[in-house]
Amino acid sequence: MGNLTPKFIYYKRSKFDESHNEFYDYCCDNNLPFVSIETSGKKYWNIVYDTFTIKKFERFYAIKYDDFVRPFYKDYCAKAKLPSHKSLFGNFSFIVYKIDAQEIAEKLYDLLINLAKFDQERFDANPVYVDKDGRNSEGTNVVKCLEELRRMSDDELKEEYWQIKESNKYMLQHLGMLKDEMIKRNIKSDN
Repeated sequence: MGNLTPKFIYYKRSKFDESHNEFYDYCCDNNLPFVSIETSGKKYWNIVYDTFTIKKFERFYAIKYDDFVRPFYKDYCAKAKLPSHKSLFGNFSFIVYKIDAQEIAEKLYDLLINLAKFDQERFDANPVYVDKDGRNSEGTNVVKCLEELRRMSDDELKEEYWQIKESNKYMLQHLGMLKDEMIKRNIKSDN
């Protein structure tokens, strides 16, 4: 991505662009918010964002990002006098005037960076690693998963490890449980 960290990327939904996926991976690898501007439209453009890239499955979120992004967007709509039929917010995206897209994307990125810091502070004050239902931040029931791993054969354990590693490299907690069981049994992962 070079020396300068871009705050967002432009893309056209109708045209596949590998740089869009590369930028998403870059954001994941560096725990940065993902912000993009969909450039289809003459007057309005769509801003798409994702906060998964900040924490991935590493831990639970301590705040709801939407509780802050929604008022940010509502304020923009009021100031820009965006028609109510265009002021659509949902699925981590919202519509803005084309002329405002770059400025709003930059402000959104800055807001998400500050929210990530706030979220980390809140999490550090009251960390949650397993919820009341026994699930970790990846959605895995830890006790049941550990029981299932103990019942697996060595080959099944290795297969599960490689399947998760290849399909979702961000499920580090699940991979860690698999690796721990393999270490207990002195099984090599064949890497």
